[in-house]
Amino acid sequence: MLRVIIYSLAAFSLLLSSGCGSDDDPIVAVLLPELALTLNCNDGITELKLNNFGGAMTADEMFEAVFADGERDTLYLRVGSADSISCTLSNIHGPVTVANEEGSLTASSDDCIDVVLADILADFDIQSAIPSPLVVSDVGICTYTIFLRGVTFSGPVYDLLPTNTGLTLRYTFSNIRGNLSAEGSNILCPDLTGSMTITSIVSETEIIIDEGGNPEVSLGQTTSSINGLNVSIGGPLGFLGDLLTDFFLGSTFTRNLEQIVETELNARAGSDLANLVIVNSGCGE
Repeated sequence: MLRVIIYSLAAFSLLLSSGCGSDDDPIVAVLLPELALTLNCNDGITELKLNNFGGAMTADEMFEAVFADGERDTLYLRVGSADSISCTLSNIHGPVTVANEEGSLTASSDDCIDVVLADILADFDIQSAIPSPLVVSDVGICTYTIFLRGVTFSGPVYDLLPTNTGLTLRYTFSNIRGNLSAEGSNILCPDLTGSMTITSIVSETEIIIDEGGNPEVSLGQTTSSINGLNVSIGGPLGFLGDLLTDFFLGSTFTRNLEQIVETELNARAGSDLANLVIVNSGCGE
């Protein structure tokens, strides 16, 4: 008759299969697996590691990754004695929690890619998208050179949104304010002052994912929209505000902004995007 006894020790578990102790029926000590599961963010990548400090696993164990948006990945892992296995999880579905089938092992991570993508435009200055001077306009015998200075804003606030073709990077700048000055060309043309406010500027850039066995990821076009624009210039030439409104809502300013955002994204993430955006979870030794 076979008797199985499990001893739990501080560093490991030992299973003894005891027989009579003879050469034909020896007592065999079997070291049980001692597993530890961790999840970490590493430069935008969600990394899972399963360490085994005990004996070898004799069969695959099922682990399920549950993402914030409801997506799920199933991993079947087996680790040898005193060994480990690493997995790279999809990072386009938000924070994730991983647990084994019995629930005895569990680990969670934040939205790893969020930190990297949110920081890409952290130092972006809207002033850099505004030409200086802003506009030069002839009004009768006067030529007015108009500047926008002292621009302040909040943000950007970052969002990663799913689309039919991949993802959209959205950056929202809010509470944009600046001081307008219109400098006349001669003594008969008084200088004017005013202000500009914009409720928000929303910049969206496509991340195109060509799915397949080895998905290809690339940056697409950037588009921008301006919401809640208000331009005010005092004095008899207040109609210059209409000219400035046309400038901000027209193609010049928005295209300048889009080109600068595209340049920043390509410089900071473009070449590494395929390595940064992980579509499918996968494991390797």
